[in-house]
Amino acid sequence: ASRQARATNYRQEGPQLMADVTIELELSSGVWTDVSDDVLARVPIKWSRGIMDSGPLDLVARPGAMSFALNNNASNSAATAGYYSPGHASVRSGFGHGTRARLKIDAGGGVTARFVFNGRLRSISPSPGTTGPGASFCLAEDWLAEFADFDDMQLSLVEDQRSDQLIQDLIDLMETAPATVDLDTGLDTYPFAFDDLGSTQPQLLEIAQAVMQSERGYLYIRGDNSTGETLTMENRHARSKAASALTLTESDFAYTGGMVVPSSLDRVFNDVETAVYPRRVDNAATTVLASLETEIEVGVGDTITLFLDYRDPNNLASKVGGKDMVAPAANTDWTANASSGGGGTDVTSDFDLSSTVYYGSRAKVIATNNGTVTGYLRGPGSDDGMQLRGKGLYTYQPINSRATSASSIASYGRRNLPSPLEMPYQNSQAIGAGVAEFVAHLYSDVANVPTKCRPLTEIPATLQACIVRDIGDKITVSETQTAVATTEVFINGVEGEITDGKTVKMTWTLAPASTASVLILDDAVAGKLDSNALGYA
Repeated sequence: ASRQARATNYRQEGPQLMADVTIELELSSGVWTDVSDDVLARVPIKWSRGIMDSGPLDLVARPGAMSFALNNNASNSAATAGYYSPGHASVRSGFGHGTRARLKIDAGGGVTARFVFNGRLRSISPSPGTTGPGASFCLAEDWLAEFADFDDMQLSLVEDQRSDQLIQDLIDLMETAPATVDLDTGLDTYPFAFDDLGSTQPQLLEIAQAVMQSERGYLYIRGDNSTGETLTMENRHARSKAASALTLTESDFAYTGGMVVPSSLDRVFNDVETAVYPRRVDNAATTVLASLETEIEVGVGDTITLFLDYRDPNNLASKVGGKDMVAPAANTDWTANASSGGGGTDVTSDFDLSSTVYYGSRAKVIATNNGTVTGYLRGPGSDDGMQLRGKGLYTYQPINSRATSASSIASYGRRNLPSPLEMPYQNSQAIGAGVAEFVAHLYSDVANVPTKCRPLTEIPATLQACIVRDIGDKITVSETQTAVATTEVFINGVEGEITDGKTVKMTWTLAPASTASVLILDDAVAGKLDSNALGYA
């Protein structure tokens, strides 16, 4: 009744236009310019970022986006038509594809203004005609879009690194880094990583997913008070140790779409398997892990670049990693001749292969012919081509661990997770088993666990309370009609819309929180044997 009365009053009185909304563009390096005067209020500003679902594999955010429209006719701040048309003679200096854009919301009430989005313009669509709407429709995508697009894989084998170090390795490959990086310290040290990529060369976002599955953590971008771009990684203990940062009751939610609660068993998983992957390394760096299957012609003064995947010499259909790779030695690992088929003059001494680069699962062979005749690169005494030697790094068959929730099975029947939760760099069976137990518990019930909510942020007090909350924050929600009673959940994703230039609406994607106090040994808060339930290491 209180929510309905509040919503009725809101509809009668209209929104209290209190938010101060600013869009800024980085029109020159390091200098942000407020272009809010040219933002068309009649076109809603929309943004989204984060993890837009809450299943067991939803651990890494996908690229976020923001859309808005700029006044592109002579009524804009510069009184210049075409001011926001890339390629136009009068285009604003610094405006174009790749220009950074960010959104700031000042909710008033003494709450520090917050940047809720930061990204680069990926799409700019000016409307045609001098008598038309005069709008330039803009779409910006956040840093994760660049991360997802990057596929120039140069990942060397790494040893004895944690998940946060692996994520930093991926960031370091990029030409641009996030404005701020906040990575929890990973809880495990993985013996090996990046040995399983091969010629498939997954994009960085896919590799980050493998890292987070191994950690059982989360990776996403949060807003903040300075840039709107904080790349954040949670380790697997973070959510178990988090305290609720906000409580919302039914009067705090929008009357329509204020709470979404699943009405099916699709999100119940009470029978869960995990898979961890132990590895074995050869004792000596003498295993032939790659070879050319045909000779390669190299012209005078030419340089060729080849990529060779490492293969198990006893099973060439199987990819392997490579450790302690040996630089290819002339007359041992390769030869070159002036004629095809191994004939003619031996020109091995004219070739240089010293720039060959070794990655975790493949090598980049760089061969230069410094001689005066065309040469054919071959293997010594064989029709096969050159070879690469090192220690083979073999991934064993996975060790699977299984956990069930007896009470959930009794209530709903057996609900299997469709396939094992892969933990590609994890080698500990104990941790795999613990994760299976935790996930089977976390997803064992469908009742009273909302997956989305829309706080009534059109009301100043609610906006002020909600604008500072972001992905990774635990909140407590209650809503009588849907039987959601003092339920703790995590914000996984954020969607927002600003209408009339002032009215802010936000929708949160929610993920379940454990209903038990999980025991984490050696932790001051979560390590109390008399009050915490057993959790994974």
